[in-house]
Amino acid sequence: MEKIIIRKKLTGIVIGLALTAILVSVALVGTNAWSPKNVRTQEALQVESKTSAFKVTQANRDENNKLHLTLKNESSKGITAYIVSIVKPKSTFDFTEDFIYGGKSITPGEMYTIDIPLPSGTKTKDASFQQEEISPLIVGVVFEDKTVDGDTVALAEIRDNRLGEKLQLERLIPLLEEATSLQDFHIDLDKLKSKISALPNPPEENRSEAVLSGFRHNKESMIERLQRFKDGLEGLDEKQVRERLISLKDSYKQLYARL
Repeated sequence: MEKIIIRKKLTGIVIGLALTAILVSVALVGTNAWSPKNVRTQEALQVESKTSAFKVTQANRDENNKLHLTLKNESSKGITAYIVSIVKPKSTFDFTEDFIYGGKSITPGEMYTIDIPLPSGTKTKDASFQQEEISPLIVGVVFEDKTVDGDTVALAEIRDNRLGEKLQLERLIPLLEEATSLQDFHIDLDKLKSKISALPNPPEENRSEAVLSGFRHNKESMIERLQRFKDGLEGLDEKQVRERLISLKDSYKQLYARL
């Protein structure tokens, strides 16, 4: 099983401009090349669902082999994550989007459109591509109150990934608290990065891969973010630097509360 994890979180120095976290899992039997070529125009699709929280209002695959789903939140609670599974004859493609990192949700009654690029189909004798038959399935959702609706086994991976991120934040936030009490941020940011880098990984016993993945990712992303933070400090006075570092710390504390 091949797994690809893509997370889009906080960008630049302005922490409030956070994007969503996207996790994409690909389980393949055999191999398929990626290609935008195909021989069909827009195709309407039937979508099955294991949750009553989402109502499918539109579902089609376009000529570029991209799946378009328009969903409506029919529940009374905001949705912070969901999983869509694309079942093919010889493979399964899982698409998971988690909004918790950006602090947003799909509110009750809101319409939400998903665009999912799909692996190409098989090549014919004339070298053109034919799209494979697909059966989209809405596997489940996670609500703002952290309850779920749908396939609880599949949704547990979202829960475990968030847990790993939260466990790491329990170690990282105190280091940021300490850094905000220091005076020379340009020098101490290097020390802070060194302290974060030196943090050991948790023991793997009794931890799922999703927990460990969240744990490792949070550490790596904070080191990268601190470097971007430092790169953007040129020309700022001590007060401005302090304000930005405090803002960075507060954004992580808010994320911790959401997780």
